[in-house]
Amino acid sequence: MRHLIQLRYGLARFALAAAVLGLAVMALGAPPAAQAASVTTLYVVPGAAAGGTGTAQQPFGSIDAAEAVAHQDSASSDVVVSLAPGTYRLTQPLTFSSADSAQNGNTITYSAPAGQTAIVTGAEKVTGWQVQDQAN
Repeated sequence: MRHLIQLRYGLARFALAAAVLGLAVMALGAPPAAQAASVTTLYVVPGAAAGGTGTAQQPFGSIDAAEAVAHQDSASSDVVVSLAPGTYRLTQPLTFSSADSAQNGNTITYSAPAGQTAIVTGAEKVTGWQVQDQAN
């Protein structure tokens, strides 16, 4: 009999807690349904032809070319700037300021596809080397 009273008391406490929780949710309102974030992908390929539009078929040829479009597109969606594998040689420093930030709570992400490497460098490729003294 004692166990039955404890069980009823436990169930009553559980029911009371559930009722209080239900009232709290009703008072606060249910959380808004999660919206699937819209994502715009811009493509960059080192050495692609000038005048690309950032699509997979007509990629930008430089990160600089994608930068302004990424900022503009971030007004309505998250933006991923997909850097194709390869070396991106910069002729001037790559800088980002608040003017390049995403807008309206969206994000801008620069990345290479999973498992691939994009190298962004300011180094100049040196060519024309010749070995002068093979002993050293």
